[in-house]
Amino acid sequence: MMRRFFLKRLKRYSLLLMTPSLLLLVALFIINSTTQLRSLKRDSGQAVDSIRRGFNAIYEDTCYQQNMMTVNPQLTLSLRKILMRGRSSYSDYVFLNSMKSILQSAASSHPSIHSIYLYIDGYENFLASSDGVRPLDNYFDAAWLAQYEGLPAGTDNVVVRRVIPASAYQREYSVLTIFQRMTYIRGVIVINIEQSVFSNSIAAYLPYPESALRICADDGSELLRIGAYPSGDAAGDPDPGAEPGFVRIVNRRFLRAFSHDDHLSLDYSLLLPASVVWAKVWSGIAAPLLMVLLVAVLTFILAWWTTRQNFRQIDEVIRLFDAAEKCTLTAEPLHPTQISDEYDLIINNVIRSFMNTTFLDKQLAEQKYQKQVAELTALQLQINPHFLMNTLQTLDFEVCKLTNSFHSPLNNIIANLSDILRYSLASVNAPVTVRDELENVQKYVEIQNFRFPDTIFMDYDVDDACLALPFKRLLLQPLVENSISHGIRPTLRPGHIRVRIAVRGGWLAVSCTDDGAGIPREKLESLRANLSRGDGGTSIGLNNVNRRLVLNYGEQSGLRLLSHPGLGTCVKFRMPLDGPGA
Repeated sequence: MMRRFFLKRLKRYSLLLMTPSLLLLVALFIINSTTQLRSLKRDSGQAVDSIRRGFNAIYEDTCYQQNMMTVNPQLTLSLRKILMRGRSSYSDYVFLNSMKSILQSAASSHPSIHSIYLYIDGYENFLASSDGVRPLDNYFDAAWLAQYEGLPAGTDNVVVRRVIPASAYQREYSVLTIFQRMTYIRGVIVINIEQSVFSNSIAAYLPYPESALRICADDGSELLRIGAYPSGDAAGDPDPGAEPGFVRIVNRRFLRAFSHDDHLSLDYSLLLPASVVWAKVWSGIAAPLLMVLLVAVLTFILAWWTTRQNFRQIDEVIRLFDAAEKCTLTAEPLHPTQISDEYDLIINNVIRSFMNTTFLDKQLAEQKYQKQVAELTALQLQINPHFLMNTLQTLDFEVCKLTNSFHSPLNNIIANLSDILRYSLASVNAPVTVRDELENVQKYVEIQNFRFPDTIFMDYDVDDACLALPFKRLLLQPLVENSISHGIRPTLRPGHIRVRIAVRGGWLAVSCTDDGAGIPREKLESLRANLSRGDGGTSIGLNNVNRRLVLNYGEQSGLRLLSHPGLGTCVKFRMPLDGPGA
């Protein structure tokens, strides 16, 4: 029976979980394949265009410099005289050096340029960037002249593949030679591009390691091949004018990008194997496919677990009912479940009722314990103040015996401490006035002045009309204590504290200002933030005062802190005159 229920749940969960996952996988595959193909086409197209522009830049930069050189009549005249090997003046020699420098700079500006020749029709000599003026009849590389003279009429430029033979000082080079007729005189500029160097520079533009490039002339002759490009006539290259996309070459499919150079009449064809394309497409959906497999596994586990759990629940319901009848029900932990069927509902209701009863019993016991602790604490607080008062009174008498005086500084300190303690431990609801709070502050300052003589100077700026107004107990003394501890004492010099109390527009305004060390900006911002959150951090006194003000009068009565390092600190607050009394 359990197997039958398991198969039923597996079918239902598969429809609920696997169907959306498979649909999502198909959608992601379509989106990813479209995106990847578009990206690969774009990258291949940009790469072949970059290669075309790079090759064209070599041609254009070199031809531009030579045209700028030959447009100068003086340079042209000097060049003719030098190429005729006639007598040349010093100025012609200077012009020759200038032209050689121009040729050499053009060759050095592009590392792939092997050499540049400058030739005027009908002359027996030519100018080479590497060797200067050389005769055609005995120069090791003169085969180019026949190729140039064989150019059809009206052809301004052409690119051929040839070999520069070895000489006494250099090895043999395979080059791509560009023939460009001069614009202003009858002659030609010959640009020899070393194939190996040019191929290495082009390889950096290939978007993927598996990419292959082929450069052909208009007549179909191959000039350069880079990578595993299908070779020979069997390659069956498609029409150069065909749209970029997938093509079949030698029973293999490739993604092809194509570009044509109108200036040099060159075709650039870039191929990327279809296997690489589909590998990148599948790599993009590897994670979603793994997620679908994971969902399938989780579906199987979920169907098995829920079936097994439900059969356990049946046994658990029988056990709970039996224990309830025998009054032996215990807080035995059960497996947590969600309410998805009637078994879950019954078990959860039984457990909830039992746990609620237990929780209520524990709450009653906890409240009883807390009440006992509060009573003991209250009794202890009643005992401690009396003990402290009696002890201080005994100390006062002993000091009188030792000093034979009732008005010694020690007697005054003990009396002030007794008054401060009595004031602090009085009932919270006992009313006080501004005068009471000021007297308590004065007694506290007297004790501090005894500890630190000639250090603390107080200034009380209080309106007489404020003295009888109701006030909250121990709001001012923590502020003065904070000014002494954190404002004046760190400076190691005497300091002044001004307490100002006045009535302003229905509010009792209170401020405590010192000329002590002040608070750095970062610490001041942190202290303000802590007070606004009700967390004073290390400033327990300020936080206590602020919380009492906010609880009694609202946020508008909270503490305000103003400070500047080296100048002092001012702490302000205000209380409504019609607010609750002390």
